[in-house]
Amino acid sequence: MIKSLNSFRAIAFFVVFLFHIHLLGCGYLGVQAFFVLSGFLITPILVNMKSKMNFKKYWINFMGRRFLRIFPIYYLLLIILFVLGYFIDYKQIPFAASFYHQFIYAVTYSYNFINSTDSYERNSLIAHLWSLAVEEQFYIVWPFFIFLIALSKLRKWLLYIIFIGPVIRAIMSLLIYYGFFCRCYFPSKNDLSCLCPSILLF
Repeated sequence: MIKSLNSFRAIAFFVVFLFHIHLLGCGYLGVQAFFVLSGFLITPILVNMKSKMNFKKYWINFMGRRFLRIFPIYYLLLIILFVLGYFIDYKQIPFAASFYHQFIYAVTYSYNFINSTDSYERNSLIAHLWSLAVEEQFYIVWPFFIFLIALSKLRKWLLYIIFIGPVIRAIMSLLIYYGFFCRCYFPSKNDLSCLCPSILLF
């Protein structure tokens, strides 16, 4: 990792921290900064691996590293919270009442989906896991993209993505603003009635 990026990471962490203690309203941008940093660091690793391995080794090597770094502590947290739920009735705690309903989304790394609905109820025990869900989804999609694009054309395609990303976000924002994704009535507030696709676009 480039040493100068340590300062970038520290700043991103600090602004997120300030956001959570209600001292910096725009501190949530630190999460986006972490997304950018992740892409910036992962892409050269994938390019280097692509030039040395077939797809099977490339995929196993990359996902193996991600598994060892994230999965153990992630699922340990969920197991601990799940077990504690037998001793502490989460339904009696306002900030944790929705834990068991939302648990399946946390387990499947799809917490950003429920997080983006109108029916979402913030659960302080696992609310922060939406960003890890986005990160894992990126780890699944991005290796395929890097492997399938010829190295000679990769720079051009990356420039296309940089340009198209904000355009797609703007279009999605307009569609969501005018209710394009929220025209159906769902009798249960637990249904994913108003999924916001833009949550997946960094």
